[in-house]
Order: sequence, then C-alpha cells, then structure tokens
Amino acid sequence: IYYDIAVDFVELSGTASISLKYSSTSVKKRTIPSANLYYPSQIVGSPFETNIVPGAADYPYTDAYGAGLTEAISGKPAVFYVQTKDSMNNNKTTDYETIDPADLLQVTVTGTSGNVHSTYYADLEYMGSGLFKGTYTPLRTGKYSVSIQMGGPDGRDIYCGLGESNKCSPFDMLVTPGPTVPMFSEVESPAVEIMDYLVEAVVGEFGYFYIQAKDAFGNNQIVGGDDFKVKLVNQADSSIEYRGNVDDHGDGTYTVRYTIKVAGNYDVHVTLATSASGEDEALYQCSPPTG
Repeated sequence: IYYDIAVDFVELSGTASISLKYSSTSVKKRTIPSANLYYPSQIVGSPFETNIVPGAADYPYTDAYGAGLTEAISGKPAVFYVQTKDSMNNNKTTDYETIDPADLLQVTVTGTSGNVHSTYYADLEYMGSGLFKGTYTPLRTGKYSVSIQMGGPDGRDIYCGLGESNKCSPFDMLVTPGPTVPMFSEVESPAVEIMDYLVEAVVGEFGYFYIQAKDAFGNNQIVGGDDFKVKLVNQADSSIEYRGNVDDHGDGTYTVRYTIKVAGNYDVHVTLATSASGEDEALYQCSPPTG
C-alpha cells in the first residue's frame, strides 16, 4: 500500500535538521530508509488533455422554465424553455441541429373551457447547448396542463431534478382573456324582468341592461376596468340625448341604468373606448319600438 506524504520544513534560525521516521509492532522506530520512499514520474505525453462530454439526455434531470409553463393570455404566444440534461445533471452540449425536436421532446397543452376541451402542441426551436425554446398560442381561457415528455410517443414526463414524487411535469397553467374588443362583447336584457329594457322603457322609470365584456376569441372577461359608454338618442330629434350610468362589477360584467324623460323612439348606442383605434367603437346598436 502506498501513502501520500507531504513534509513542510522551515529553518527559522541557527542550525536545524529534520528526519522522517516510522515504527510498527515489528519495526523499531527508525529513520525511513530511502529505498522505501517512492515518487511518481510522468510517462511520455502525460498529462493528457481529455474532454468529458455529457451522456445521453435523460428525463429525471432535464429541466424546464419560463412564464409559458404557468400562465398565458388568449391569442398571445406563450414561451418557455427546456434544458436537456444527462443522468448526472450535466447540461447537454450535443448539437441537435440535425435532429427533429419531436423525436426528443413532446409538449402537449390540454384543458377545458366551459364544455369545450382544447389541446395545443408547442412548437420547439433548438437554441444550442441542449436548450430548446417552446411556443404555443392558446385561444380559450381556463385551467390547463402542460406536459413535457422525453422519449418519443411513449415518453415520460420530465422531473427537473426533483425526483419522481415531486416531478415538475405536467405543469399547472392558467390562460386568461386578452384585451376586450367591441366586436365580441355582448349586451343582454335582464331575464328576471317582465319588460325588456334594452328595447322598451317607460318615461320617468329606471331601465337597465347588462354588458358582458369579451376578448377577440369570445372569452368572457374576468376583470373590469373597460371604458364602456352608453347613450340613448331620440330618432326624431337627435338633440334629445340621455346617458346611461355604467356600473363596473370588477368581473367583466357591467350594469347600465338609464331614465328617459321624453317619449319616442330611441337608438341605443353602446361603445367601448379602445386604445387600438383611439376612439369609441360601437359595441351594439338597436332601434327599439316606441317607448
């Protein structure tokens, strides 16, 4: 058996000396003979320069990150990244330029909005050094699951180095509505009333109806803050005009209340101020019968 020995010796002042001794049950303490001391000698060409490359990509350590794994907006591309790693948690450095990403990774986004089941498949772009960029565009709002698998059609969800019991995939993801647009937003009459206040009313009495804000894909808004405006204009005399009071409930729904003092036929204009156009866009127009 060989042992590594390091001896540090400093002569501070005067004459000094040092000796290295050993002893055992069969050897009396004595200076170690030089014949028992060895030192290594490099062979020709040593040391050799060696490049250690990562092993094959493995699902237990492959990692994923990015906002697109947990949240998205309808109609807007959601982005995330997948970093492939080997079984020793080393980032892959293999060039995948000539490999179809679908042969290595599969990303499926599934969820239900109302009674509609939706499935999206992420597009994968290789960025180099084992890193992939994933992109998908959801159209329906709701809760979704983002599954990232490796190994072909029968692949397994990645763990992100967290172990099987705490694996990261599938991720829980929420899709929220995009900006409100007048084209798909709706105006509704109150179903609980005998009178349809969107097309008829009584002079001097309060009338009301509802607005449901929606985005460009018909998803109901879940927050308020939209600038809806309502006016009722007399058809015979446009100088007679009344404004509706719009109550924001903070959940994408609005109640419009109004009172008419002059009998006649009126056009009901419901508009939304949008930043895209810089002006009020018509949401709904109707010409009710005599009120």
